[in-house]
Amino acid sequence: LKHTHRNVSPPLVNMACITNIMKISMHFRGGITSKSTANGSVHLVQRTSNAKACSAQRPLGLRQVKARSMAEFSSLESEDGYMNEDGVFAEGKPASPDDNPSFDESEQERRSNDAFERVRVLSDALPFIQDFRGRTVVVKYGGAAMKDETLKELVVKDLVLLWCLGLKPILVHGGGPEINSWLTKLDIAPNFSPSGLRITDKATMDVVEMVLVGRVNKSLVALIDQAGGKAVGVCGKDGQLIRAKAINKEELGFVGEVTAVNCELLNSLCDAGVIPVVASVASDSDGNALNINADTVAGEIAAGLGAEKL
Repeated sequence: LKHTHRNVSPPLVNMACITNIMKISMHFRGGITSKSTANGSVHLVQRTSNAKACSAQRPLGLRQVKARSMAEFSSLESEDGYMNEDGVFAEGKPASPDDNPSFDESEQERRSNDAFERVRVLSDALPFIQDFRGRTVVVKYGGAAMKDETLKELVVKDLVLLWCLGLKPILVHGGGPEINSWLTKLDIAPNFSPSGLRITDKATMDVVEMVLVGRVNKSLVALIDQAGGKAVGVCGKDGQLIRAKAINKEELGFVGEVTAVNCELLNSLCDAGVIPVVASVASDSDGNALNINADTVAGEIAAGLGAEKL
């Protein structure tokens, strides 16, 4: 940002710096370094993955930003390709209005307005990004938001964005809708107590553990990885992450409450640069699996870590 401030007038700093740097950080995290030249401009260098030249670097040759219209900011061009509007590096040259006879000037204006709005939001968010950088944020995800694939994708993208901005997100999830679906497939009737807790007998607990730990957890890890993040899926049993005890075994069965959280394990994962994805299944002192309400697990983890936000 300091280098760019020297070369770009203040009205253009937001678009030149924020939008392009955000795109680069999202899609080339860990794969790009920068080098300053004698004249103060910054060149981006992409690391190659060739085994014979693993340490070799090749310049992307980004053009110096001298925009005449907002449309020029929608792409980052290089000798080998350009960054398209979706933030994906593509080969060739970006299409121009001259190449498209049906190009609508009103569409160009709409895109420019959208770009201004995105930059305004990012600009307003900068002080908060600085304040929250390096802080731990626990996110509880479940319920109806797990049924809609579009919502699921948006949640994951937001989570990865927080991670790219330097926060330390921890995702705690339930899986009620999918648990109910599998119980129905196996002809097991789901039952709930008046307080809303799932009554969990041995057969139900087997399904809960299978669905939460084996399906939902790993699918969320895969979605985060696909969105450009790095995630590790765990449950309360792993590394004694969550210690628990049964609440009322006679009435609720294998339903538990948290007695302790292994904060060291979560901190180690966050410090290693990954997003912990925690399934709300733990075990008691006898090794029996327990189903724990995901809201409770998220609250206990946030409290144990002293998280900035839940």
